[in-house]
Amino acid sequence: MTYDKRKPGVADVAAWTEAAHRANWTLREARDAVLAHFAYTTDYLMPGHVTARIQAERRQPPPVRALNSGGEQLADPCHIAATLRQLRAELGWPQPSAEDSQALAVACPHCGAGPQQRCRRPQRGGGTTPLKALHPSRLDRSKEKNP
Repeated sequence: MTYDKRKPGVADVAAWTEAAHRANWTLREARDAVLAHFAYTTDYLMPGHVTARIQAERRQPPPVRALNSGGEQLADPCHIAATLRQLRAELGWPQPSAEDSQALAVACPHCGAGPQQRCRRPQRGGGTTPLKALHPSRLDRSKEKNP
């Protein structure tokens, strides 16, 4: 109303409310979209303009924050390892042996699993299943790299 001197009635409010519900706007998103619309154009604002701006904003990747910017401390690696051990125990997952931990640091030459990924077995219908044990060739490769 401030920008284009509209005098909305009950039907206008109902129509905009329906558009907001269908397109799943939040109040913050709608407010930002309206402000952006009038900052860059003199076009008469319609619900479709608001929806288009909100959808475009939602497609934008979130801003990337530099690791350890702003002075916060990084988590202690020992604390992270202890937390992972505790989670594995609570979930009933087996604890990796020292040999497995060392082997997980290299890619598997057999199945192509990357570092820190479990070895995988192909499924008939497509896809893969993670294995509990690592492929012997991966264990051998890790021993070559870390004799």
